[in-house]
Amino acid sequence: MPNPVQQDDPLHYQGFAGAFASFFETGNPNILKLTNSSIPGVPDFSSQEELVITPESFDSVNYSMLEERCEFWKQIAGKVPI
Repeated sequence: MPNPVQQDDPLHYQGFAGAFASFFETGNPNILKLTNSSIPGVPDFSSQEELVITPESFDSVNYSMLEERCEFWKQIAGKVPI
């Protein structure tokens, strides 16, 4: 049974959960995505864009600070409890 968030905002739920499920199953968040083709999928890494969740939908934008973000997570990853 869908919970209230899944029912109140199906676009964001399907876009986010579908991308994760597709990634877990295939290694690619776009192969089995649940949203239609008018909704952007996760851009290829070589595109230098990232998927952004907006209040209205999803968008692809140029990313900034990628190296700094990755360095942060590399430094802190060992300290994050699992």
